[in-house]
Amino acid sequence: MREGSPQSAQNTQEFAGSFGVFGPPDYCVQCLGALIDLGDTRFYIAGTTLDPSHPNSECSERFVAEVMPQLSR
Repeated sequence: MREGSPQSAQNTQEFAGSFGVFGPPDYCVQCLGALIDLGDTRFYIAGTTLDPSHPNSECSERFVAEVMPQLSR
């Protein structure tokens, strides 16, 4: 979501916390793993491209490197 867009003003921390999983890699692994254990098989992973020039590329790189391998079963 673009910062400054009309929808970004509605996406508060409380809203995001109710519908999303975000935080340190270990926390994400724990939460996503619990959802997988409950039978969820599909997730929408919002993020950036792995373009190193993008300001948020580090988040995507960490997700791929630190979270995904721990969820592969």
